[in-house]
Amino acid sequence: MKSCEKLPQTFCTGISVSFGDQLILNMDIFKDSMFPLELRTGVEYILFNRLALRSGFSTEPTQFAAGVGLLFFLFEVDYEVTTHKDLGLTHNFSIQLQLRKIEKNNSFNQNNFKVESVTITKININTASSEQLQKIPGIGKVLAHRIIVFRYQNGKFSSIEQLLLVKGIGETKLEKIKPYIFIGE
Repeated sequence: MKSCEKLPQTFCTGISVSFGDQLILNMDIFKDSMFPLELRTGVEYILFNRLALRSGFSTEPTQFAAGVGLLFFLFEVDYEVTTHKDLGLTHNFSIQLQLRKIEKNNSFNQNNFKVESVTITKININTASSEQLQKIPGIGKVLAHRIIVFRYQNGKFSSIEQLLLVKGIGETKLEKIKPYIFIGE
């Protein structure tokens, strides 16, 4: 038995532009063969590496969205409100638990004050994902993306100093991240 129903066909293309480490602008065009062309845009502004303000707009149907994200210790909390001409306001809320490998070694110094030391797990910059790179202090979404793009376009890093060729990484930033990275196969 044949069906005359068409399968859905979609096309989506877009661009993401970063303005420093704090501002990201996203734009895309989405087309479903059964619906009108949809234009979507969004902006994210990151404050203090812990707070993100987000806003967006889409057509067909016309929707506006605004939200906030907060990184609190191991938790990432996100809230968004969306307007829709037929559905009204929609509230979205999420909590994510960020699990990281941290080993603590507790000891006492000579004055009997408790001292905590943390063992750092180093990250291989030649194989790390964006999420792994963002665990390095001072590396956010934008720099992680730039490192991966540089690696894709130029091949694996042959030395840590080669990171200086990535936009946004200078001598000072490189010195801060060196303890957290290594180069391996």
